[in-house]
Amino acid sequence: MNLPGIEMTPGERPLVTFGLLAYNQERFIREAVEGALAQTYAPLEIILSDDCSSDRTFEIMQETVAAYRGPHKVVLNRTPKNSGTAVAHLNQVMRLVRGELVVAAAGDDISLAERTEVIYRAWRDSGRRSASIWSEYLPIDELGNGVGEGAPLSDGDAHARFEHLQARALGVAAWRAEVAFGCTQAWTTEIFRVFGPLPAIPGLVNEDTPIFFRAALLAGQATRINTPLVRYRQHSANCSLTLRGGGEGEANKPHWTVPIRQRELRRQMAVAKCYWRVTRRALKLGLICSDDADQLTREAARSYRSFQLRAQLLEAPKATRLKLIWKLAKLGRARRFVLNELSLALRSAVRS
Repeated sequence: MNLPGIEMTPGERPLVTFGLLAYNQERFIREAVEGALAQTYAPLEIILSDDCSSDRTFEIMQETVAAYRGPHKVVLNRTPKNSGTAVAHLNQVMRLVRGELVVAAAGDDISLAERTEVIYRAWRDSGRRSASIWSEYLPIDELGNGVGEGAPLSDGDAHARFEHLQARALGVAAWRAEVAFGCTQAWTTEIFRVFGPLPAIPGLVNEDTPIFFRAALLAGQATRINTPLVRYRQHSANCSLTLRGGGEGEANKPHWTVPIRQRELRRQMAVAKCYWRVTRRALKLGLICSDDADQLTREAARSYRSFQLRAQLLEAPKATRLKLIWKLAKLGRARRFVLNELSLALRSAVRS
């Protein structure tokens, strides 16, 4: 890939951290580590962290690093016991980070060699104001074969798009705005210096949307790179069923079982609670005014209540379903879902 305008002297460029987090991913970890070690950016710190896997994930990490003869500094880390969630694992890894920018990767995905370089260039071109940077991705299956059409590989032009996020924060809290793709996101370490570790909220299993929301309130700018820089592996053991954006009906996909729907709704309730906490923290730090904080906390609370009602609907008897649907309708959320549930409830009432 042709990368014009890059400084020629590594000493003039900031240290960037490439953090790869893994847990029980022995089938895919070698390719993931090889992708990390192949990064063309310098100076680069690579942190390979295993969350106390019960399989050979960490041993394969060690074997791959032992054969590495490249220029990057590599830090091998293994937690003494499993952290419980990817969020808790990330909090531990962030304590080891020394770079100004963190490029995150999962143990089952493959980063293209130029990923860090392109992300750094986009960050530099934003005047280092973008606190969240993400790219397109190429979906692959368990065997590494392409899934669907995906995004076309670029001929060198990253087509970065800078986005002012503070105006979009309200939409994010209301589940109406697109957020960063978690599998491709990078962020500035300032996000963790200012806000601290991600909170330990039951059900909060993914870090992508909370970090993106923090970026919106901290910097007000993000960058989306319209070029695929990650081969994102889709398989049955993915840690979460995250959404790209609003996706008001996603937690009730027809092929999902009730336990899966419950898990996804609990996750979204946890994210809404996290948005609420981040907003209060941002107000305390003077990053936003009280009027904006009131709007954001109100939207986050309404989102939480919406997901809570939808979770209750999963197991509600017929006698109470219409009441729950009416409460959900009054929130003004998930309109398609409400209309569908109302139609089903009315048809059921007519049949009975």
